Formats: sequence, structure tokens, C-alpha cells
Amino acid sequence: MLFYSLKKQNNMNRQNIIVVERCPNTIQCWGNFKRACIENDLPYHSLKMKSFPIVYKDYIIRKVEFNGKNEGGI
Repeated sequence: MLFYSLKKQNNMNRQNIIVVERCPNTIQCWGNFKRACIENDLPYHSLKMKSFPIVYKDYIIRKVEFNGKNEGGI
């Protein structure tokens, strides 16, 4: 008898994205804050304790609504 493991499909709807702005005029969008920090050589463990928007050296890190309106931002 064969048993199949049916994994429940994860239909996560993304609500927010992380926008990393680096002077001059470089903008990156990430779905994961930790990955954004790793790829940009930023100290994730120190920055995760701060509230958004985060200003660190020449970076501005924001959490914005995905497919939504961001007033006064990017």
C-alpha cells in the first residue's frame, strides 16, 4: 500500500514588502527583511529591534504595503 503525504499548499498573501534605499538613487524591493540585510551586508540583529523607517549609514529601510498606496514615501 502506498501512502502519499499531501502537504497543504501555502497560499500566503504578501501584505508588506521591504524597500531598501541607498544613496545615491538605488532602490531595492525585498519580501524578507533578513534577506535584504544579508544581501546588503547590514547588521540584521541590530536593525530588527528598530522601528520603521530605519536610517542606517547611507541606507533608508522602509516597510510598505504590497500593491497598496504609500503616502509620503517612495
